[in-house]
Amino acid sequence: MHSFFSNTNQPFPKNDFSLFVAEVASICNECVMMRSLLSTMTEKKAQAYLLNYTENGLRRHSLQEEDVIFQEIENGDLPAVEARILAADVREELENRVGKMAAHPEKNMEYMVCISIALASRAAVRGGLDQNVSYTLTDLFLHYLENCATISDIIKLQKDAMLIFTEQVRQMKEKRSQYAYIEIAKNYIVRHLNKPFTLDELAESLNLNKSYLCRRFKSETGVSI
Repeated sequence: MHSFFSNTNQPFPKNDFSLFVAEVASICNECVMMRSLLSTMTEKKAQAYLLNYTENGLRRHSLQEEDVIFQEIENGDLPAVEARILAADVREELENRVGKMAAHPEKNMEYMVCISIALASRAAVRGGLDQNVSYTLTDLFLHYLENCATISDIIKLQKDAMLIFTEQVRQMKEKRSQYAYIEIAKNYIVRHLNKPFTLDELAESLNLNKSYLCRRFKSETGVSI
């Protein structure tokens, strides 16, 4: 949107400065926000924190960025989560894109990872993972977090937690998908009780291999087709 209005209203020699124009509006908005916060927070430590935040130019993840990250977990999209973890400089992200919640770096990182694990847990529940399973995993990860000795240990735990939550959702979705076609097969059989049909016809209606369908049906129901 900034680019559109810049290119539309600026003279041609200057129309490639749209990013600069966008930053003017963004910085102005931050200044207004900071002025409002400083006027309402009279406690000295709170004001010092806000001024330090402005001085160091901390850039936090936007809600849109967080939505993308946790949507991948909710979808059980393991390749996307793996690629994100491999591509990201997690230490730089965690140290430079989060607020200062504690004076000690390890404790600050611990708080941040605690929050990310809680959010990932809820994303997994939205994705279909059983609530008790998800919350039990959360308890387990937080227990491990308590015993992490270094920032590297904490970062590794955070990566492992994201991958495990995502894999659990992926497995759940896969299992539900398999269960769905077993139910469709049952309905097909009921509808054709008074009509002759073959296993080939049933498998073809589900777009599955006949042998695979027979094995899965026996595994899920305990009886043969």
